[in-house]
This record gives sequence, structure tokens and C-alpha cells, in this order.
Amino acid sequence: MSSKIGPRFKYLEQPIFCLCILKDYVLIASGGGGKKFGVRNKIVSYKIIKNNQFSEEMCHSAEFENEIPVFISCLENENIFSTCLDNITIFYKLDLSTGIFEEMVRLKVMNNFCADIYQTVCRFDIKGVYFASGSTDGILKYNIKNKILESGN
Repeated sequence: MSSKIGPRFKYLEQPIFCLCILKDYVLIASGGGGKKFGVRNKIVSYKIIKNNQFSEEMCHSAEFENEIPVFISCLENENIFSTCLDNITIFYKLDLSTGIFEEMVRLKVMNNFCADIYQTVCRFDIKGVYFASGSTDGILKYNIKNKILESGN
């Protein structure tokens, strides 16, 4: 006989663009929503607590003026995650005791930014050696993760 676990949910009252789970935290790219929601674009962290529920209060958030964080990728063994914003990738370090994340470095993706061409995806490989990003112009970029985090490019 198997026991069933009911669904666990949290209503954020704003659109969710992307999310990932890093250890005991869920990282959410959300915001916007125009007239219906009218909230700033941001990344937030929530702790996953006992019985697979989310904490009542968010642990941390980073807001963005005009950019929309459209993708999040995690590197679990180093507690690092990245997000895509228009022409840049931002790398963050997550503090597992508090859920607070700090910006480590920004990586410019394309040489010439155009509103019609923007970065849509970024990903670490499973071993955490390489990092790749892609944009709507069909260009794929990749690099060694350590070189990016040490030099910022």
C-alpha cells in the first residue's frame, strides 16, 4: 500500500516565468503581469520546509527595473545559479542557511544588443565545468565556468 502525498502549493499572485530547485530552496523568476498584477520583475527564493511545503515568507529577492529574468539554471554542488536578462547572464551564490543570494558576476552575451534579439536560455553542464547560453538570433555561446566566475567574461 502506498501513501499519497497531497499537492503542496504557494500562490505568489504574480506570473512565474521559470524556476529551479537548489538544495532546500526554490528559486523563482517572476513579475510583470501588466495591469493584472503590476509587480516588478524579480527573482525570489523560498525555503522548502517540513512536509515539502514552502515557508510563508520569501527568503530573499532581487528586483530588475526593465529586464525580465526569463530562465534560471542551477549548479547544485557549488550553490550557484544564473539567470538570463536581455543581453546578460547574472551569476549568484546562494547562502543555504538564510536563502539570501548575492550577485557574483555579470556576463555579456551579445556584442550588440537589440530589443528583438535577446538571451533566452543558459545552462551549466551536469559536472559544473561548462556553461552555455543561447539567444533568439540562434547564436550559442559556451565557456568554462571557472573562467567566467573568476574574470567576469
